[in-house]
Order: sequence, then C-alpha cells, then structure tokens
Amino acid sequence: MRQEKGQTAPGGINGRLATTIVPLPVAPVSVRVGGVDAEVLYAGAAPQAVAGLLQVNVRIPPGLKAGSNSVVLAVGGVSSRSDVTITVR
Repeated sequence: MRQEKGQTAPGGINGRLATTIVPLPVAPVSVRVGGVDAEVLYAGAAPQAVAGLLQVNVRIPPGLKAGSNSVVLAVGGVSSRSDVTITVR
C-alpha cells in the first residue's frame, strides 16, 4: 500500500478540530536549520486547530551562526522551499 505524503493517523476529517485525538503524520518529518539537522520535538496536528494544519516544534541546533539561517522542513522525503529563514541571536 502506497502512503501519501500528507496522510495522518488517524486520518483527518475536513473541518474537525484536533481535540482529544491529535492526528500525527504517517511519513517521517525532519527539519534542517542552517544546514544542520534539528531535533524534532513534536510533529502533528495543532491542538484546537482544524484538520490539515501541521505543527512542528524543533530545538534549534547549538552553534549556529548568529543572523539569518535557512529552515527546511521535509515530510516523507519531500522538502519545503529553502528560502525560509529564522534569525538566531
């Protein structure tokens, strides 16, 4: 059976809020900040938000250069754009 990149378990239902059951992505989630792997602390539905919204919490890798650093999210091997940045102080 082929897994779709955006599939969650349990599957989302349009318009339903994530309350007692919080759907989690089936595909692996990873994040790179400044070209360095970040620790993914949570990846799943945003509590109290509608189905389809993915919340990802990461720990910024230590030792990044101060200033603008790229942030790339990958779900199931499909990556986001590389021109999103976060500023590190």
